[in-house]
Parts: sequence; C-alpha cells; structure tokens
Amino acid sequence: MSEAAVAPHRHKLSHLEVLSYGGGSVASSLSWNMVAGFLIVYYTDTILLPVAAVGTLVFLTRLIDALFDPVVGMLVDRTRSRWGKARPYLLFMPIPFAILCVLTFAVPDGTTNEKLVYAYITFGLLGLVYSLLYVPYGALQPLLTSDRPQLLTISSVRAMGTSVASIFVYALVVPTIAFFGGGRAGYTWAAAVFALCTTALYFVTFANCRERTAGDAESDRSPFKKAFPRALRNRVWVVAMLFEILIFIRLGIMTAAMAFYARIVLGSAASISILLPTLSVGILLGGFIAAPYLRRFGKRRGVSWFLLFTIFIFALVPVIGHTVLGFSLILFFGAIGAGVQATMVFAMVSESVEAQLRLFGFRDAGLLTSFAAFNSKVGFALGSAGVAWALALADYSPNLPAAAVAPTLIWIFCLSPIVLSLLQLVVIRYYPEDMAALAADRAAAA
Repeated sequence: MSEAAVAPHRHKLSHLEVLSYGGGSVASSLSWNMVAGFLIVYYTDTILLPVAAVGTLVFLTRLIDALFDPVVGMLVDRTRSRWGKARPYLLFMPIPFAILCVLTFAVPDGTTNEKLVYAYITFGLLGLVYSLLYVPYGALQPLLTSDRPQLLTISSVRAMGTSVASIFVYALVVPTIAFFGGGRAGYTWAAAVFALCTTALYFVTFANCRERTAGDAESDRSPFKKAFPRALRNRVWVVAMLFEILIFIRLGIMTAAMAFYARIVLGSAASISILLPTLSVGILLGGFIAAPYLRRFGKRRGVSWFLLFTIFIFALVPVIGHTVLGFSLILFFGAIGAGVQATMVFAMVSESVEAQLRLFGFRDAGLLTSFAAFNSKVGFALGSAGVAWALALADYSPNLPAAAVAPTLIWIFCLSPIVLSLLQLVVIRYYPEDMAALAADRAAAA
C-alpha cells in the first residue's frame, strides 16, 4: 500500500468543530449517567424490586445490547447518505432515545413480576437505541481526521465532555428529583429534563461536524467474518479493547455503589451530590492535562504511573473512607488518573482505525469503534451487576441496619480499583508506542 493511501488527513479542525464533537460526548453522558448512577437505587428503593433480580436484569439487558453494538458498527460502515456514514444517526435517533429514557424511569404500579417485565422492556430498548447513537458518535471521530495530534486533542476534549456531563448530572439529579416532588414522579421528570438536553446537544454535533476521511467501498462491504479476524490481528485495537473494558468495569462498580455508600457508610444520602461531582471534577482535570502529559511521557509510561498512583489512593479507603471529606479526597485523586485513561482510550481506538488501514488496507471504522461501546456496556453491566449481587450476598434490603452492609461496600471500593488497575498495568505493556512497532505487526500480518 502506498504511503499516500495512509497519510494523515491534514485538515485543521476548527474550534467550533472540536467543541461540537465534545458536546456529543456531553450528550452521550447526560442521560446515560443518570441511568448508570441512579437506576439501580431507583429500582430497589423506589420501585421496590428485589436487588438480586435487579442485578440480573442489568446484566442481561446490557449484555444483549452490547452484542448489538457490532451490528450497528457494520451498519455505519455500510451507510451512504448526503450527511455521510455516522452523522445521520445523530440526526434521527436522539428523539427515540429521549422518549425511552423517560419511560425507563416511569415504572407503573403493579406486581413485582409486572414491574420486572416493564423494566426489562424499557431498559432493554433504551440500550439498543443508545447503541444507534453512541456507536456512530464514536465512529465519527476517526472520520473527522486521521492526524494523530489532532486525534489526541479531540480525545482530550471528549474525555472532558464526559466529565462535564457527569458533574451536571451527579450534582443536579437529586435536587431535580426533589424539585419535582421526589418519588416516582420526581425520577420521571428528572429523566425528561436530562433527555431533552441530550437531544439538543446531539443535534449540535450533527450540525457542526463533518466527515472527511472515508473508507474504501470494499472495506465497507466486508462481512463480519472477515473484518473481525482482521481486528484481532490489530494489536493497537486489541490492547485498546482490553484496557477499556477494565476501565468501565471499575466505573460501573463505582457509580452503581456510590448512592449506597453515601447512605450506609457515610450516613448521608445527600452526600451523593458531593461525591459524584467530585469524581467527575477529577476526571475533568485528568482529561485537561492528558494530551500534553501523554505527549511528554508517552502513552505506556504515562498511564502506568497513574495506575500505580490509583492503587495507592484506593488502598486508603478502609483508613480514611469513613468520612465525606476523606472519601471525597480519594475519589478526586483517583479520578484524575481515570481522566488520563479515558483520553488514552479514545485516542487508542481512533489510532486502531489508522492501524487497521496500515496493516490490512481497510479502515473498518464502524466495526472497530463499535466495540468501544460494546466494552462500555459490558463493563458497566459486570460492574453494576456485581454490586447488586454483592449486596444480595449481604442480604441487603432498604431497611437493613447500616453496620450489616457497610463492610461489603468498603471492600468493594477498596479492592476492585486495585485489582483492575493491576490488570491494566499488564495490558498496557503491549501497546505499540510508535509506528516502528506497528511495522513489525504489518510484516507479521503479511
């Protein structure tokens, strides 16, 4: 393949385009963070569904719609329209997503089985429609440019967008629910507010972003049985996928357990409005420093240092994690590394598309980026369901004395980040830091 065929696209992205793409990251996280952070506690404490059944519900629905992500990726690769390959989905899918988000937080009265059936249908459909938004949004990034410095900048803005959304959601969900009267109605109206904002921001991304790097026609028609084996021989992509799923398992654990930790361990349900925004501010700071930091120290070494720091920080949970101040400090400093890691993952996924082109002559952008959404859902499913199952083993119920459940929650927040960070340290060692390493992969592939 000629170097011209794989040369980076040198178009300089405008500030408006970069910010609009970051706005899509805010959109992707607004309503979904409300789901990730509050749906389990809504199901168990407001709708009064059994916690073990909720854990199984979350796991099964997330697994099904995660399997749908590669299908959406193949659809994106095959899409032809006047708006491009990924952008049409950002135009037509936000409104159905908003409607389903409201319905998910509007479980009607009925028997336990009736409420479970309703929850399976609405939450399951919400995940499928989210795939039709988030996968095309992720596929849009490598279609904006293939210039590596610009991709790293976009990735940093994207990570910060996720954090900004988290700050707003985690700080405002509880007050918004209370503003609308609390209980069932409060959750429903809060979901409507965030769904409306999500829709508007996706429309902004659609309007201001343009696709410039196009794949070739043969790549777009490649069947899954050919494209996926190519991806498995792309070391950039394999490392990115393994690294990402470990991140989202940890995030799934932390967001699902946070409301329980605030009420049971810290003795203040209202402190959730401090803890989750603190987590998000840390991620925002990490995303802000990530691009210059990773350029200076390199992806492998730079991220490894933050992983070691994360292990040290979360080892302090049993020591100082019993107070709002102590636990907030742990979350803040631990989240800075998470922001760097998020930027790293977004950049790796985009670079994997370019690596696919260099290795095999095909971009397969939709398929490769679809697995980023797949990993986020599987990771959140494993993390969230794991929390629910752990609470079930502790015989949790809303009226159980705090002393009976607090040790379980403390060790969830201590051990899970440590174990997952150790696994990430192993994975990141295999990431090719430069094109010379990728050239060796290309020779092996040939």
